[in-house]
Parts: sequence; C-alpha cells; structure tokens
Amino acid sequence: MIAAHSNDMVTAGIVLEGSALWPEFVASLDSDQIRALWLTAPDEVFQQRIHEGSLYRLKSAREQMMIDKFLERTLTYNARMVDAVNRRGFILVDVSEAEELGPPCNGYDLRARIRQFLPLPAAKLFLDDQARLGQE
Repeated sequence: MIAAHSNDMVTAGIVLEGSALWPEFVASLDSDQIRALWLTAPDEVFQQRIHEGSLYRLKSAREQMMIDKFLERTLTYNARMVDAVNRRGFILVDVSEAEELGPPCNGYDLRARIRQFLPLPAAKLFLDDQARLGQE
C-alpha cells in the first residue's frame, strides 16, 4: 500500500498515523516520496491533557491511581519514541505551542508546523483527518 501510493503521482499521498508506527518499523521506507514525522509534547502537556480529560480531580483515590499508571506508561512511551526518532534522524514536531493556545487554534498552528515537513497534499490529508477527529 505504501509503495503504491508513494509511486503514484496522481494520488495525493498517504498518511499513516498511530502510536504503533514505531520509528524502527518505518526506517526501511527509502523513497523521496515518503516523509515520516512524529508528534510529541513535554510531559507537562501530557499530564494536563490526561488529567483534564479524565476529570482526575473528581476521581476516587483508586481511580486516580489507575490514571497515574496510564500517565506513567504514556510518558515512558513518549520518551522512548523521542529517543528512537532522534536516533534515526526523523522529524519530531513539538505540538505544545498549539496546546497552549487552546482548542480553537490547535488545528491552525499544527497545520502550519506539519506543512513545513510534509508535501502539501499529504499534509492536507493528515490535517483534515485530525480536524475530523477533534470534532468528535
């Protein structure tokens, strides 16, 4: 699927997204038509989003403990992912600036950051999908 889309100049490109796309898994994709980037943020941003999204302060001690364990796994995963991206020389985009501006501005700022690294049609596909996900 990746080869077909990367070699077809008629298609707008393909965007694969998800935490399962570990840098080592895409390292063998060697083409001028393929770009790989990963989104990240400082630990504080993850903590704030997880706490706000889970209504952490309203939870029981047992529920907070479960949320704390999820946060710990998230931070560990992110740290390892950042290290792997840096070792491979891939692109890492810090989205924390968009986070600080709040939901109405997130898409715009993130769109500009990603377009620096992706060909425009692929960036459009990625961002349209992200906007749709944010509205659900």
